[in-house]
Amino acid sequence: MPVKPRVITEQEEESFAGHLIALSALGFPVTGEDLKIIVKSYLNRQGRNVSCFRNNYPGPDWVNFFLRRMPELSQRFSQNISHSRAVTDEGTINHYLDNLQTELEAVPPANIWNYDDTNLVDDPGCSKVITRKGTKYPERICISSKACTSLMICGNAEGRLAPVYVNYKSQKLCGWFDFQVFEGWFINLILPLLNRQEGCKMLNGDNLTSHLNVEMIRQCELNNVRFIALPPNTTHLLQPLDVTYFRPMKGNWRQILNDWKNTAKGSRFSGVPKDIFPRLLKTLLTTGRRGAENLKSGFRKCGICPLNRKVVLNRLCGNVVTDDPIIEKVVGESFLGHLSQKRQEATTSRIRRKKKLEVPPGKGITVSDVQNQVSTEPVDYSQPSTSGIQNISIQEESSNSSDSNKSLPLTKNQYKRPKGERKFQIVQKIALTTYNMQKVIIALSTLNFQIIPV
Repeated sequence: MPVKPRVITEQEEESFAGHLIALSALGFPVTGEDLKIIVKSYLNRQGRNVSCFRNNYPGPDWVNFFLRRMPELSQRFSQNISHSRAVTDEGTINHYLDNLQTELEAVPPANIWNYDDTNLVDDPGCSKVITRKGTKYPERICISSKACTSLMICGNAEGRLAPVYVNYKSQKLCGWFDFQVFEGWFINLILPLLNRQEGCKMLNGDNLTSHLNVEMIRQCELNNVRFIALPPNTTHLLQPLDVTYFRPMKGNWRQILNDWKNTAKGSRFSGVPKDIFPRLLKTLLTTGRRGAENLKSGFRKCGICPLNRKVVLNRLCGNVVTDDPIIEKVVGESFLGHLSQKRQEATTSRIRRKKKLEVPPGKGITVSDVQNQVSTEPVDYSQPSTSGIQNISIQEESSNSSDSNKSLPLTKNQYKRPKGERKFQIVQKIALTTYNMQKVIIALSTLNFQIIPV
């Protein structure tokens, strides 16, 4: 196909390409429509009028031909990251990898494990279909729900996947991995698997306090397992399962779910029944394309096995800008300085929504590191976890005790103090995690409530 001739000079197009690369590298990528506006603004400031553009505004064809003339540019779907993730710098990565290098001494690839929790949705999603031209909203009959099932995935640097741990939602289980469910996964599934391996083992994952407690760390020390925590907000760079494994796995899951929805039995259910889910999960794990290769490439891309910090540092925005010859050639220092300042303003510290362990990243966690940060309560594995179900009585203190025997059901709208000086009692079973129960008790104590065990 012939390439359409340029309406602006070759040097100007190279300058546009360099600035687009710099914007993308620093976290401010532009779309095709943004590029049209930039070109229109540039031509207007130059006092030039391009006859093939309407009011100097390029059309979609010009953008397509421009991208063909610039082989260093391409259009991709961007990945949205939070402010806390964008603030990750070279010092954080180097500190983690320095500690990791010491911990990985004499640890073979088969003994290097990474874990992470994820979920599989009950919705196969949308897909492109063939329909009559001009139809804006083609419909497909397929009932689905917004429910999902939580999984704990763990794999090693040789591409071996541990048995998948499924956490179903029920009346007594919230379906999330709190510290009790996580400890059950570690004690009953992963620890026996690691004990069958010889030598030192390494278990690498996030450092959420909802996943860890002292008893689990103590078991790691007793069984020669080094528990390594990732730096906060770096899973998009340093978590092998997140980087290369989960995305193709979930794409395969949507195809498997879609095929099941097209069967006579599957078409009758909005979600996946618990007796059907294991069969679909087995199909996913046994027929997934390149599952072992994706897992090994995740450890390689995260610089863990083989240990190579350069592959991680090259993905940071600062190194991308300084090492790019196109940017050095056509982009000025003032423009890069302005972008760096904007990025710094956009990545100022925000409120942390999840509580993290204050431990050195890349270094083995000990019992003393977490003694005062996570729960030390033992778990009885002979009984099912109830996610902190408690029976409590919430009683308001008041000088008037004439109505002390009146009780009301506890609802979301009755956490505030009622009007009047009457005294009442509310008794209700509340299914909350231990962490949420503590927050409720603190909130009620500020409203002059007294907590009485039933």
